[in-house]
Amino acid sequence: MLDSRLKFLTSRAEEGPAELVGLESTGRFALTTEGVRTPRVRVLLRLAEGHGADDLGELSRDMGLTVLTRAGDVVGGEIGIDRLTELDELEAVGYVEASRPTLPELDAAVPETKADKVHTGPPGLRGAGVIVGVVDSGIDWRHGCFRDPTGKSRILRIWDQNLTPEAGESSPAPFGHGVEYERSAIDSALSAPNPMSIVRHMDDSMGHGTHVAGIAAGDGSSAGNGKPAFTFVGIAPEADLVVVANRVTTEAMGDSMGTLEAVGYIFKVAETLGRPAVVNISQGDNLGPHDGSSLLERGIDNLLNAPGRALVKSAGNAANAGVHATGQVTEGGSDVVQFLVPVGDNSPDTLDIWYSGADRLSLRISTPNGTASAEVAPGSTIDGLDLPGGNKAFIDSVVHHSQNGDNRIYIQLSPGSQTAIRPGTWSLTLIGRAVADSGRWHAWMERGRTVPQFIGSHRNDETTISVPGTSRKVVTAASYITKGAGQGNLSTFSSRGPTRDGRHAPTLAAPGQAITSALVGASGASQYQPMSGTSMAAPHLTGVCALMLQSSPTLTQDNLVLLLTSSARLDPFTGGAPSDDWGAGKVDAAAAVDSVT
Repeated sequence: MLDSRLKFLTSRAEEGPAELVGLESTGRFALTTEGVRTPRVRVLLRLAEGHGADDLGELSRDMGLTVLTRAGDVVGGEIGIDRLTELDELEAVGYVEASRPTLPELDAAVPETKADKVHTGPPGLRGAGVIVGVVDSGIDWRHGCFRDPTGKSRILRIWDQNLTPEAGESSPAPFGHGVEYERSAIDSALSAPNPMSIVRHMDDSMGHGTHVAGIAAGDGSSAGNGKPAFTFVGIAPEADLVVVANRVTTEAMGDSMGTLEAVGYIFKVAETLGRPAVVNISQGDNLGPHDGSSLLERGIDNLLNAPGRALVKSAGNAANAGVHATGQVTEGGSDVVQFLVPVGDNSPDTLDIWYSGADRLSLRISTPNGTASAEVAPGSTIDGLDLPGGNKAFIDSVVHHSQNGDNRIYIQLSPGSQTAIRPGTWSLTLIGRAVADSGRWHAWMERGRTVPQFIGSHRNDETTISVPGTSRKVVTAASYITKGAGQGNLSTFSSRGPTRDGRHAPTLAAPGQAITSALVGASGASQYQPMSGTSMAAPHLTGVCALMLQSSPTLTQDNLVLLLTSSARLDPFTGGAPSDDWGAGKVDAAAAVDSVT
């Protein structure tokens, strides 16, 4: 089964290469159109039950699939768009999903988490011997907070997925793309007159990855911002780092296939070195079923089935962003949800609706002038639906999705013959053709620079945790305020649970608002800056996991979740636990480490 996004790309390919070049330029599709005979797309696929490694050779040889990563029954790679239909028909392939763009979740912390008590001891743990993996925009490897007391780098590897190898450089095996820099190269660059000639990688101007890495594992040894050394100390300041810079576009910071590659790479490096590792992902996306069954989540869960491996994900910053709506339809009845398209929205917009496999809902879409489309029946695909005003829609209504048995309605709005999607209030009418379950539906809006928002009574701030934060294994971090107005409260932006299948989420909360950490510096100066978001909360929990893994290197992800949640602290702000705002409460590093036996 091909996912709806791949069906859309297949249909666009039939209109000629110019159409795909335009889609690639939006940054919302993991496409390669330049320098290849046939446009290629990055995908994740699930092998059908009973099929395994022996089938990958056939897929590569016969289908032209370039296999880039594997996590159990989930495989990531690149394939020509013209081969997707054939790939889908193979017995060995259970499901194929387009790699989706991910975005950063950016919107007085060490004492607040009680990590300082762990540092000073007993037991005096600071993360030594543990690898902190960071999957993000990259890192300013010149910053002083990422060095050891001798001046050597604590960064063991950097894999920049954006670079192409030049003379003397290579890609990491077996991934075959990007450029890998080892610690020896970084150390050489640190003492060279032209360091960027040795290590070409650099974080982007926002410095999201540098900031995240500093929270998790910066040692604060560099003075900066008028403050003395060791003012801005991370949670695990003696941990070593492995950093993967995701593919950056105008719309996104990486994609789901690259993220799965990155996690597998970090665990492979750690395994080679005989070290435990915890990976931080402070990015995500809003599409998918939000029940842990997406292929990225399934792949991550597969990679976590070994001791000494952990992963923390930011919950997302969507609680007040209008990206989620929900409602209920009765048999024979209808439900209307509205969304507002801003002026200048010239990129494709995606809406993703999920509901029970026992129900059957049809759909009509209405433009801002009130004109409704024809009704789209359950199980049908409408390609190139012409809408009044010149815009177009691709609608794929799937019955019994192969990943979870539920139903999905995927909607892709595009400018069509116009330069932008018509601004104003649009409506979706969901009609109950058969309702054997609850008739409950959930809808999400893809994120981007110009994104519509749900409005009206169906807009809902719950069930807004971004993928892969709805995985069944990852630690998902909410954000709370540690200083200034609202101190002690949950951040208003922090995404809420539950998951669509009813599990409590997030896992627990950590400081995430106005957090000061390492600043990327154009001249290599070691300065610091404040940032806010669940992107900042996640590395606090990542650092705490590193301290716990130093205490007991064979802890499993399940062990860590249990110890973190059972040791979390409650106060008048959190209320009782578990909740779908705070999870188990506020992280307590000292109690979590003390609970490790």
